[in-house]
Amino acid sequence: MLVKMANKVKLLLIIIIAKIHICQACGGGSECPTHKPFCSSAGCVEECPEPFYKNNTKCVLNCGDMFVGEDMTCVQACSDQEFIEETLKFVGQEFIERKCVRSCRDFIYNKTCTQSCHMHSNVIMGDDLNLAEPGKRMCVEQCPDTHLYKTNVTYRKKSVAFCSKGCNFLIENGYCVSSCSEGNVIFNRTCIASCPKSHPVRNQQGECTQICTEINDNGMCDCPQNMSYIQNKTCVSECSPSMFIKNWINRNFCVQSCDPGDYILNKTCVMSCPSDMFVASNECLQSCPKMMPFYCRNSDISSYEKIPFTCFKTCPEGLFSDNFACIKQCPNYTVDGECLNNCPHNKHLVFENATGLNCEYLSCSSVVHQTNCLSMCPFGYFQRNNDCIAACTPEEYIFNSTCLYECPNKMKSRQQTVHYSDFQYYGYSYHFTSKSTLTNMCVDNCEARSWNNTCVNKCPDDDVYYQYVVTNPCKDICSINAVNRYASCYEECSEDMYALNNSCIYYCPLPYVSVRGSCLLSCPHNLPFKNATTLKTKEWRQNKDNTWTYQTYDNNIVECVSECNRSGRPLDFDALKCVEVCPNSNGYVQDNVCKPKCSKNMVVNKESFGMECRMSCPDGKVLYNHTCIQSCPNEAKYQYGGICITMCPSDSPFGVVDMNNRCVKGCEDGKLYHNGHCVSSFECKITMIEFEGQCLERCPQGYRFSYTDECLKDSNVIVALSVILATLIAVLAYNRKIIVDYVRVWRLLIRWRPSGVQEFLKILEQPEPFQFEIDDDPVPVMFHNPDINDDGEPLLQLEELT
Repeated sequence: MLVKMANKVKLLLIIIIAKIHICQACGGGSECPTHKPFCSSAGCVEECPEPFYKNNTKCVLNCGDMFVGEDMTCVQACSDQEFIEETLKFVGQEFIERKCVRSCRDFIYNKTCTQSCHMHSNVIMGDDLNLAEPGKRMCVEQCPDTHLYKTNVTYRKKSVAFCSKGCNFLIENGYCVSSCSEGNVIFNRTCIASCPKSHPVRNQQGECTQICTEINDNGMCDCPQNMSYIQNKTCVSECSPSMFIKNWINRNFCVQSCDPGDYILNKTCVMSCPSDMFVASNECLQSCPKMMPFYCRNSDISSYEKIPFTCFKTCPEGLFSDNFACIKQCPNYTVDGECLNNCPHNKHLVFENATGLNCEYLSCSSVVHQTNCLSMCPFGYFQRNNDCIAACTPEEYIFNSTCLYECPNKMKSRQQTVHYSDFQYYGYSYHFTSKSTLTNMCVDNCEARSWNNTCVNKCPDDDVYYQYVVTNPCKDICSINAVNRYASCYEECSEDMYALNNSCIYYCPLPYVSVRGSCLLSCPHNLPFKNATTLKTKEWRQNKDNTWTYQTYDNNIVECVSECNRSGRPLDFDALKCVEVCPNSNGYVQDNVCKPKCSKNMVVNKESFGMECRMSCPDGKVLYNHTCIQSCPNEAKYQYGGICITMCPSDSPFGVVDMNNRCVKGCEDGKLYHNGHCVSSFECKITMIEFEGQCLERCPQGYRFSYTDECLKDSNVIVALSVILATLIAVLAYNRKIIVDYVRVWRLLIRWRPSGVQEFLKILEQPEPFQFEIDDDPVPVMFHNPDINDDGEPLLQLEELT
């Protein structure tokens, strides 16, 4: 406040000093020159600076009772085209600046700009509601004849009445309006209380007309009481039988059909049916028709008990049929939209679902629970006994959407969080809340590892091994991503697997060695020797093209052993390993160990791995000079007891040598020798030969097979045949005649019957001629001729035939 007072005093002193200077500068009757026409405190100036006004040739601080025109010039009055804008100012002292302007910001009253019209002049005159045009917002007490019509408008948040030359809409009580007040009608674009007699009918738009030009559902026309129905723009006493009665604002119209949403009651269009009736196809009935037997009330209407029943072919979605009544909730169980007292056998599972009512976002005013009978639980729910539930307990296991006490055989359990939703009551409303629980899923394979049939991210400790298992739907080969590979944890690897870095593998890769199911870098003291071998495995392996193949693989491994016990792979004690061939320094193999030489009393058998030291030769080989060979040499071609000798020993009583030059001792107890064995005589086949205690397929060399089934020495056979041949030659030469007769007689006898032969032999035994009778008739053939000859030689002469 003191600062303001100081500024005022300072300004006042400046003004006083300025006046003194002006008087002094421009005093004495001298005038300013034309190029500096204005007199100021400093002298003559070209222009009066602000805040000075120009009053003739003087620069003054205010114009006093005069008006301020253009260029801050003091004038006696404003022009007719200008208005006065008054502003309170302070320059040394307070004064009112009356400025001449071409237009006012707000309104004009008595040629003066004002922010609002006075009480008695709250009407604005203008042209065609152009309030923005300068100089047209004149405050007047009433509209002039040239601007008779008023329009209530809002200008700069102020309600005013605007005078205009005409109305674009309707006129009501001197004001332009867009619609008449309630109850008024329109006549000649003017709102009046009632239609005149010349135009007594009010049409749909509320206009007064002479006739009803627009008769429809919503049209209205006045008719006399004895013809109270309007049909085809004509007042009639009743509607045609095919038409319906539509009542609207106390008028009855005859219409072809009722409006959508209307109902038909006794041929009359009504807005609703009585509450004790049934609605079927928008018709009010006493009961539902057979084609639409189900019924219910519309629950969306607040006055539930006052609305009628609606008939349906089937109950609407969300409602259930209880003896044809459609209800929101069955008292017991629901099966395919029908209420039952018990669940049927084919739908024995019980599922209780909750439905929120009057819900807004996730909040509902109430919840309806419905018990359903199903053949299988809905997706996302689980079966426990005969119930469908949202989630199994943490102690249960889920398999095929069923809660079990344990997983099926060979399946594993994996912990998984099950999310579900449920309604939660908060005292005033139900909220749809998301919930979750930790449960166990039964799976065939684990994604990471399995431990005791449970899926884990890693094995529990360092003493537990994991083994990769491959499962697939293919037979021998699978494409990319067709093979499932998972790991299982075990306290120890199976017998056909090897442990390496806490994992179980099919074989130990080099440079690791196999030691009783483990892969080590060196053999332990109790298994000091290395044995290189091949291990066959049948497994799935990934190929370079990312396919998988299941087949048998030969894997080269090195196993640790306490001794080299496999024939053909002796122990090289210096190298501590089983070898295929012994080194030259230890070229002999005794007890499967490489040694520089064999022990005494042992024979040498040459093999691929070295010179084998044995107590005796193996089967198929014979001993010669302490060495096992395939066959005896010529200088010792006989075998006896697997040893090559120059001749059979004396203890072979028969001196038998078989086909392979083997010396044979005789068999005891009357048995025969056959292929290195003593057999009984009946075991010697018919086609074979018994010879000197042997059963042979053919006679040995130097013997020949005789017709008596015996082997005879070649020299004896030759001597015997020679004697027999000489004897035969001598006999034949001496008794040729007798031999010929005998031959002839025998030839003859061969042709006779046996009885005849016997009789004839008796005859031949008689030295003298004799007689005999033949009782048979006819005479036997043999006696048809008197003489019996053979090749012309007489054998028998008959002297008399009686």
